[in-house]
Amino acid sequence: MAERIRDDLLARVALVPSTLQARGLDASPALKAKLVSIGNARGDEILDLILREEIGHVVTGNRWSAWACAQRGLDPVRTYA
Repeated sequence: MAERIRDDLLARVALVPSTLQARGLDASPALKAKLVSIGNARGDEILDLILREEIGHVVTGNRWSAWACAQRGLDPVRTYA
């Protein structure tokens, strides 16, 4: 995906944080539950750190996506879809 959208800032800031990184957020609860169920407390702590960082990445990506849409006169929600 990075190669396909390398020349389009809007696609990059919309798709990478809001799709790829957000999918990591979606998958995390199941992964956390699995780590806890096998007694991997350290893995759970590490995943918590990763989650906090990913949330920041998604928020920042959304902000830049909205900015890029505004520059082009586009609606961010419709453009993402």
